[in-house]
Amino acid sequence: MTPDLAALAAALPGGAVLVPDDDLSAYGRPWRGTDGRPAWVARPSDLEQLREVVRWAVRERAPFVVQGANTGLVGGSVPDASGTTGVLSTARLTAPLDVHVDDRAVTAGAGVLLSAVTAAAAPYGLGLPVDLSSDPSVGGVVATNAGGARVLRHGDVRRRLLGVQLVLADEDATVLGDLRPLRKKNDDVRVAELVVGSAGLLGVVTAATLELAHLPGERATALVVPAGPLAAVCAGLERSLGPALGALELVSGTALRLTVAHVESVADPFPGRQPAEVLLVETEGEQARERLLAALEELGPLLDDAVLMPPERAWGLRHSVSEALARAGTVLGLDVAVPRGAITEVRAEVADLVRRTAPGAVLAEFGHVGDGGLHLNVVLAEGTAAAALRSAVYDVVERHGGSFSAEHGLGPVNVDRWRQQSGPGAMAALAAVKHALDPYGLLGTDALRAALTTTPEGTR
Repeated sequence: MTPDLAALAAALPGGAVLVPDDDLSAYGRPWRGTDGRPAWVARPSDLEQLREVVRWAVRERAPFVVQGANTGLVGGSVPDASGTTGVLSTARLTAPLDVHVDDRAVTAGAGVLLSAVTAAAAPYGLGLPVDLSSDPSVGGVVATNAGGARVLRHGDVRRRLLGVQLVLADEDATVLGDLRPLRKKNDDVRVAELVVGSAGLLGVVTAATLELAHLPGERATALVVPAGPLAAVCAGLERSLGPALGALELVSGTALRLTVAHVESVADPFPGRQPAEVLLVETEGEQARERLLAALEELGPLLDDAVLMPPERAWGLRHSVSEALARAGTVLGLDVAVPRGAITEVRAEVADLVRRTAPGAVLAEFGHVGDGGLHLNVVLAEGTAAAALRSAVYDVVERHGGSFSAEHGLGPVNVDRWRQQSGPGAMAALAAVKHALDPYGLLGTDALRAALTTTPEGTR
């Protein structure tokens, strides 16, 4: 059935609804991956307008994807190319944006960007330590349980979530959850918090309350070339620096060389050398520089080289890696997590796998080695069987007890592995939860919805 878009347009202010005759391409183009074709786009600017969209979608049985800043990397924020699924954009849900200074928290609408949260909290010496290369929305980071470079010290979004508001895809567009900035709340069964990391399958995040952190008075950053085993160097830094260790990132030698070659603003930190790998180490708090220097001196025998540099320059290099790889060619992005003790072995096995099965392709891994997160990104050669390579890398990760999705969430690119690794029992349980919260199966990308077709009443 073709949904009645005229009825939706009549229920919202002018310009809030886009139809197929409009240019919808921006809403079907993911940050990385295959373009989709939205059937329609709705852009509500407050809670009641959003509920109108959801009620309409339920009446019309019109499936839709919830889209925030559209910075995801697994295709989870755009519909497929069939032209049958719409987009509910939260970009205009930019209120509230309230900093609760005494509670060290912020309440923000789903469409508020992380950069806006940063700007609002900074005058109070506070910030949200979810450090990403992109600028996603609050709703997006909740739906994907984003992490970033400071999980080692500050945790992911789930750990910082104090409250969330959620709209269900039922006849009344039921509102669940609350936004109180409380750290202790056992006055309800917190069903709304199921939405964290749910990839938009269970409900529409409208706003969230997140715990902030005090901005560090001082930061010091160094690029370190290990001489000893990577695990020993990381353990030594953690032991020496303790809670002052704010971030511990890995950039492989290949990723470093490609970044220096393809990003003009990045200078080679080790000219004339080609280190196999580099660690970015950052300390936070009082005497950050002195503590970092003392730790590097203590680890002397395990280090081949170390260069202190301003944090902006060090992080400029680290955050330029993805851009550099994209300039180098077509990238197969593989966001995984493994036990920290298995990092070296996993990297070696994946490097061997790429050499054997994808001639001409280049493994350029980097990531959040301090928390076990790795971006095993591959610059593909012509003719590389990308899907087969992805599956083979996931096999390596699974064999070592890891996760095929560390922080990018679920989407069309990894749905097959999700279904395979979860097993029928877990998928059936999640399908039952989805049926309770989204009784008509309208929410989520086409591929993710298809993975959850089993309900207590059978197959839809």
